Amino acid sequence: MDDLDINPYLLDILSQPQAIRLALAKTDLFPLKALSQELKAGGFDRILLTGMGASYYGLYPAWLHLAAAGLPAVWVDAAELVHHAPAFVTGRTLLWIASQSGHSAEIVSLLRQIENRPLAGLLAMTNDLSSPLAQAVLQQEVGGLKTLLPLRAEPESTPSTRTYLHTLAIGQLAALCLAQAELAPHLAALQVTADGIAAYLQDWRAQIEQLAHSIGDGTRSIVLVGRGFSLTSALSGALNLQEAAKLPALGLQAAEFRHGPLEMAGPGITVFIFAGDNGSSEQASARSLNLKLWQELRSLGVNAWLVQPPSSPSLLPTKEKGEGGILSIPNSIGIGLPLAEIIPIQLLCIHLSQRAGIIPGTFRHIGKVTTEE
Repeated sequence: MDDLDINPYLLDILSQPQAIRLALAKTDLFPLKALSQELKAGGFDRILLTGMGASYYGLYPAWLHLAAAGLPAVWVDAAELVHHAPAFVTGRTLLWIASQSGHSAEIVSLLRQIENRPLAGLLAMTNDLSSPLAQAVLQQEVGGLKTLLPLRAEPESTPSTRTYLHTLAIGQLAALCLAQAELAPHLAALQVTADGIAAYLQDWRAQIEQLAHSIGDGTRSIVLVGRGFSLTSALSGALNLQEAAKLPALGLQAAEFRHGPLEMAGPGITVFIFAGDNGSSEQASARSLNLKLWQELRSLGVNAWLVQPPSSPSLLPTKEKGEGGILSIPNSIGIGLPLAEIIPIQLLCIHLSQRAGIIPGTFRHIGKVTTEE
């Protein structure tokens, strides 16, 4: 791969470390104080997190933080909310909408649906301050407490890179703020992760070569599985592979993989298992389950890889660290884990696109923004 192969999608990937640093420096979470106080006072009966695509997946870690704090939070995609569960939005709901463009068809439909209905609060996360989503807050079109959190990413013309990482970072900080957690250690974790991503991408050609070796030439489809905070990486990673590289890919919760999809196991399939963090007893237990799944898949002839930070303790015997062993992600800590996990998948899209003879990250049937339901 030479400099002639550099394209807008790759440039977007390489720009992410500096972009996340700038976004963190500019993000002001003070406007969330009123929502946090209202939540503590019992003014909301539920927090409803919604979106579509990468924006929706990017909210999953935020939901986990809210759930861990014992807060009544629900994660549901906007299409189901609009067409099958509109009554779930009540006069005591804090509605949290994430949309990178703020123009997505389902988001616009949801805003129309709630325009003349009582709503306790609206938290909007978007990158376009002129979008219908941002204007619903700025022009006071929706009643109740309203807060706008800009993603502060440079515009993209390719599948989501910067905007997804910013959704992960700002979304998690917002959830922790609503839960009234101390933010300083989490901000520090994101800075460490940004540095780790920068170091990883410094030799991006070598990283792509390693990823190309990991999948080999016989891979027909890819499955990504994860638990907890890594589930967002499995879901978003599969979306990246489908959208940017046009490859059949599945993103699944690791336990769900056993409930049917395990029947696909065999040659021709590559499975990336996000090992997750090892910072608590619960996470250590999940890592053990992931290792068990890795071992079983290897025994079934699957090209399976355990994806983890380089600083994580190895769970594998030394003799098993070669083919189908460990694949390192950028160094990360704490809430930075899902930001780091997606980076190798983004680079993998570059290799798979070139292997298929297509320009990485170009659109064939859709555009950057989905405006049709």
